[in-house]
Amino acid sequence: DLLVRIDERDESLRSMSGGATRLIRTEEHRKLMFEAIEEAKFDLYIVSAFVAPRAFDDELVRALASAIASEVNIHIAWGLGAQTVVGAEVQRNRNRGDKALSRLREVVPRKSRRRLEIVRAETHEKFLICDDRYVVSGSFNWLSYRGELDDGYRRETSYYSERRSDVRLWLENAKALFGHE
Repeated sequence: DLLVRIDERDESLRSMSGGATRLIRTEEHRKLMFEAIEEAKFDLYIVSAFVAPRAFDDELVRALASAIASEVNIHIAWGLGAQTVVGAEVQRNRNRGDKALSRLREVVPRKSRRRLEIVRAETHEKFLICDDRYVVSGSFNWLSYRGELDDGYRRETSYYSERRSDVRLWLENAKALFGHE
């Protein structure tokens, strides 16, 4: 009962403040994605233009499979150039993405696969939504870049928001992208 009252108080404070907002730097994204996977209670949306095995690695596959086992619905959209662009490099990117995502499908038990939705969409959007609690949107490709401080480092910034109006807006966008209107 006390925990419920604390959660209600936290929600009330968040509501009064309009919700926390901040900028997320390149190297913070991957950690935040794993936190979202662990914290999600019912829905996690991850939209990334590309999927690459280096970022969509065994650690990520295990975390997503664990969330699905905990009855979280995982929604993944990806696929810039999915329908409109042709060429060898585009096809290689599609094949790499499909192969990486197939590893997740393989580890999720058949009875739980209804909780995994993967859509190849013509999108360059990059965002993450954790339940109805927060949204992160920006330039970071969640599923193809690790954001490590190394020679391949590049500046990627996203906007984190717990504001109800921001989360609702992005949830509507996600539902349209996934055809849930």
